[in-house]
Amino acid sequence: MDINISDKTLLIIKKMQLGEVTESVIYAKIAKFAKGKENKETLLKLSEEEKAHALIWENYTGIKMKPKKSKVLKYVFLARIFGFTFAIKKKEKGEKNAQTV
Repeated sequence: MDINISDKTLLIIKKMQLGEVTESVIYAKIAKFAKGKENKETLLKLSEEEKAHALIWENYTGIKMKPKKSKVLKYVFLARIFGFTFAIKKKEKGEKNAQTV
C-alpha cells in the first residue's frame, strides 16, 4: 500500500500494531489453559480479532511485528495465578489508562 504517512503518524500506527499483535498472543496463550469450552472459544475469537486488526496496521507499516514478550509473560502469569478473568480485566484497565494519557 503506497500512502503518504507522516513519521509521527507512522510511529502511532506501529505502536497500535504492536499492541494488537501482543494482545492476540495473550488471548491465544490464555485460551490454552482456560477452563470451559465457551471461555476458550471466546478467548480464541478475541485473539483472531486482534490479529485481524494487526494485519490492517501491517498494511500501512509494511512490517510484520513480533509480540512484546514481557507483556505476554506478565498477563499469562497473572492468568495462571489469579485466573484469566482477573488478568483480562487488569489488561483492559491498563488499556483504558493508556488511552486517557
